Amino acid sequence: MFAEAAKLFPTHPERADRYVALARRLGMRYTVRVPKTYRLNYCRQCNSFLKVGVNARIRTRSDTKAVVFTCMKCGWIRRFPYAKGSAQKTGSSSADSP
Repeated sequence: MFAEAAKLFPTHPERADRYVALARRLGMRYTVRVPKTYRLNYCRQCNSFLKVGVNARIRTRSDTKAVVFTCMKCGWIRRFPYAKGSAQKTGSSSADSP
């Protein structure tokens, strides 16, 4: 459904938003996780299909070391850290063990 939403977005953005909402409802009904590549393509707040440069903005923040996705329809903000140690906090590493 996300592929269809991507195809229809230039001509019918409201229909692309509807496809995203339907795909999310189906995923919740059958408790299936949406793959990460598709999770980045919709707004969790307003269920709109996000197209960078059209209705979404991506910025990097050097002070918080994060990539910031902003939905231009509702203003919802999503942050992903990009600093070296922030994504991997496992506790002990293999270099510490004898």
